[in-house]
Amino acid sequence: MIDELFTDTVVICHHEKLLMVNMMLNQSFPAQVARSSGRMTLLGYYAIDLLRKTRTLDTDIARPEYFYQRAGMMKQCAENICRSHGLKLSVTGAPIATPAIYVSNHLSYIDPILIISQIRAIPIAKSETAGWPVIGSAMNSAGVIFIVRNNAVSGALVLKQAMRILLSGTSILNFPEGTTTYGNSVNPFHRGIFGVSKLTGIPIVPMRIKFKDSSLCWVGENLFFPHYLKTASRHKVDVQLSFGSPVYPEKFDTPERLAEYCRQNIIKM
Repeated sequence: MIDELFTDTVVICHHEKLLMVNMMLNQSFPAQVARSSGRMTLLGYYAIDLLRKTRTLDTDIARPEYFYQRAGMMKQCAENICRSHGLKLSVTGAPIATPAIYVSNHLSYIDPILIISQIRAIPIAKSETAGWPVIGSAMNSAGVIFIVRNNAVSGALVLKQAMRILLSGTSILNFPEGTTTYGNSVNPFHRGIFGVSKLTGIPIVPMRIKFKDSSLCWVGENLFFPHYLKTASRHKVDVQLSFGSPVYPEKFDTPERLAEYCRQNIIKM
């Protein structure tokens, strides 16, 4: 079924020529409608492509390369989405060469795409996204960890899985605020992933995302689809992405103090 869906999609969009969809639509529709429609088609294509590719990989989750390979494919997918959607990143700092826990403030559903385009990591995402058509299936196949919010059992299982991935040699991306904001402040962090850092000795890399336009933020009761179409209709989206210096857990006696130190670092970026 996936192969059939992929074949049907390729009839409309193929490799770099996918952007021709926008040009064709521009002949008869306003530019913004054409742009958002074309980009939505591209998003579906990239999700299906990621799903197909990850399903050809080794299925033995115990092998170290299981998550590393999937993280690499997610990075390629995120790069394609950023390019096709006009997401223009201005990056300061850089990721580190060894496995790390990347933590960032959280503004929108595009945050993980922006960050994953720059690092090879497995993100932790809210469980609701697993049910998104096509996209959720691709995320699941790519190894994304889904967490049920306000559920202690789910939280414990997620942290156990994150530790397993880190010890296998692949980084983790987490948004420890646990929700999105308009970026005017950084909410207190949940301690969980910082406890994993303390247990494994793997460093935290603080990050900050900034949008020039706060209407890009996806907060509260905003519905995903209308917000996505509005975002995708923009000619380009300017984003500032900052990497901080790695923070080593042995310098802190509790996960809470490690979390607050990283939060303050992000506030200062």
